[in-house]
Amino acid sequence: MKLKTWLSMDSPKRKNKPGEDPQEKVGLMGWSLLDTDQVDDVLESDTCEETHLYVLVHGFNSKADHLKYLADHLRNRLGPSALVHAAKCNEARIANPFMHPTHDGIDTGGERLAAEVREVVKRHPALKFISFIGNSMGGLFARYALGLLFDSNTGARCSR
Repeated sequence: MKLKTWLSMDSPKRKNKPGEDPQEKVGLMGWSLLDTDQVDDVLESDTCEETHLYVLVHGFNSKADHLKYLADHLRNRLGPSALVHAAKCNEARIANPFMHPTHDGIDTGGERLAAEVREVVKRHPALKFISFIGNSMGGLFARYALGLLFDSNTGARCSR
């Protein structure tokens, strides 16, 4: 399946639900795993399946628990169609600030993140969208992982 559309919560493709305040939308970017004509159907449906993966990526010398408040807020705000995943692949296994996995470099951290995202996607076959939210260095890991997950030559994305 080829990459068809970039989508954000304030995209013209996304329709406001009755009573929803357009000013309170979370502005996130991600890619669609659907063809363009399928996007409207998913956005209009009232499905309870998790169709949108939000990957939270912590920054330098940090851990996924530091994003717990944001993860909880997103889950409450976005409802049952949102799968919020705080990435743990770049967390320290032992409490040593001099031996933290974030010291390994953007490429190594991004490769670990891409592998973790692939595993999450495999476990949740109903996913249609993926968005990344990176805090500080986590944004760099996310950008690197996006490059690994998407092949612009073939249009392949995050294989299931």
